[in-house]
Amino acid sequence: MGGIKEHEWLLSFEQNVGRPLRVLIIGNIANNGYLNAKALREYGVDAYVLAVNDYFIMSSPVWEEMDVSVEPDDAFFPDWWSCGVTPENPPWFVQGPTHAALDYLAHYMNGATDEAKQAWLRIEFFRWVSFHKSERSAKWKALVDQSEEDPQYPSYQLAREWEIDEHSYANFEAKSFGAGILTKLKRNLGRAERKFGFLRKDRSSIPTPTAVDGGDTPMLGARRQRPSDRHWSDLYQLRTYPDLGYWKKIYSEQFPDRLDELEQSDINIWGGYPDIWREVFDQFDVVVATATYGAIPMLVGLSEYFCYEHGTIRDIPFEQDGQGRVCALTYRNAAATFITNTDVLPQAKLLGIEENRTYKIPHAFDSTGAIAQAEELSLQHKMRTSPPTFIAPARQHWKEGYATWLKGNNLIVEAANRLKNEGYEFHVDFVEWGKEVLLTKQLIQELGCEGIFSWVPPMSKPLLRRAYAQSVAVLDQYIMPAMGTATIEGLAAGRRVISYIDEPVLESFFGKAPPIMNAGSVDELYAQMRRVLEDVNDELGIGAAGQSWVRRYHSSDAIVQIQISAFSEVLGDKPWEDVA
Repeated sequence: MGGIKEHEWLLSFEQNVGRPLRVLIIGNIANNGYLNAKALREYGVDAYVLAVNDYFIMSSPVWEEMDVSVEPDDAFFPDWWSCGVTPENPPWFVQGPTHAALDYLAHYMNGATDEAKQAWLRIEFFRWVSFHKSERSAKWKALVDQSEEDPQYPSYQLAREWEIDEHSYANFEAKSFGAGILTKLKRNLGRAERKFGFLRKDRSSIPTPTAVDGGDTPMLGARRQRPSDRHWSDLYQLRTYPDLGYWKKIYSEQFPDRLDELEQSDINIWGGYPDIWREVFDQFDVVVATATYGAIPMLVGLSEYFCYEHGTIRDIPFEQDGQGRVCALTYRNAAATFITNTDVLPQAKLLGIEENRTYKIPHAFDSTGAIAQAEELSLQHKMRTSPPTFIAPARQHWKEGYATWLKGNNLIVEAANRLKNEGYEFHVDFVEWGKEVLLTKQLIQELGCEGIFSWVPPMSKPLLRRAYAQSVAVLDQYIMPAMGTATIEGLAAGRRVISYIDEPVLESFFGKAPPIMNAGSVDELYAQMRRVLEDVNDELGIGAAGQSWVRRYHSSDAIVQIQISAFSEVLGDKPWEDVA
């Protein structure tokens, strides 16, 4: 992996700058941001995550760290408190409304401790009132949304707009922070109103940006600029959008064969407050944007940013709509792109991303923690439950939508039904989540095989690992030949995994293809499930081979090393030169 060289670069950075490398990750779909930052931090990188307006159960640290399950209807706004959990995020993971999240992060990174504490309280309060199941939470949610849409309606004014009822007040104090915290927050609202978001350190203003290459849009001329001494309340009044002229010119030059044209509305949804984002970006040496979030650093003029895809470029950049056009620009103009899905390499080529700006990287994954828990659980579950159970955790999505998003859950039902009719005794646990749960239940009923299927609620990673330990095999996806998260987790758990893969592509991607039981049709899935049932105790050692593969080719070490290599190759000595 060449780890020594990359670590030498980190060491050189710290010696020259006097602090660790600072990395900001924007976006946290499927906890990619959280797990990536966690791995980087274990190697001494000062990594942070901005998870703006994303509260999905699988985008929360709680989901990775604690034993918890939730009702499927609550997936997007889980009421953790009702589950008996207090969701305490680390200070480097910022999850909340955009304005409040940026406010906190700028203060925290700038050393403004008091202001950061107040901003953190606002974030946590918004999270609680958005999810808490009370008669008045809906009104609070509406106010939070209004605050997000209207910057002249600052978030700290929410408490003035609606008087909190005593019940909710008491619950928030008791369940979240302890007695007196809201009282302190309300007491400081007046001060916050007078000096909302004020950065304590006075610093020189951002230099006036200049037009780039004759374009119409001013952009930052350097990768890092000095922050402004203006109050955040002032910056919110400076609502501006990237000028269409410049980006339309770039779009037509980079994608001359496309028939659609870039429109002002395409970029407006990402713009609005470039100075605010620049204040935050200035605190970091590296910005990594997941999914489509790279539009933000691109449009505010950050000359070097990194994109991190996790299926994003399969379809989105090729759609003739605003999201597709901006996404295509985002990846085309990134300094480098981390590719986590083996099947999207052709799409990267179609987008014009040079091979030397593409880094193949495993999905963000806590391999050390997962394998350690798997080994512990294996000792507890050496005797398999009877009948043998397959676990199928992939979301229920197999009929409508992008073909690249489909999981093929129906193939599991059909293959299992054939095995049942042949007299095999077994069980399949489906996780009850995804937009087509009802369709799957209808198919099971139509085939008359209800007795071999059970539905379990969405489970956090610790609970899911227990389910893996009690299973004979993991059933993942059967439409796209790529490794999903469940496949990696199943391999790390030492369980056989039946999924659809392109073995030559995986071998090229990782250096060696994982020992997955390959299946891309009903017949193949039926055959692989039968193999498992005829060797329930895995005498062939396929599960153990999968765990060994994860240790070598999909470890946290590999994830970090590839990123540090990319940072060093793109940035070189520039980070400490800029700081100096």
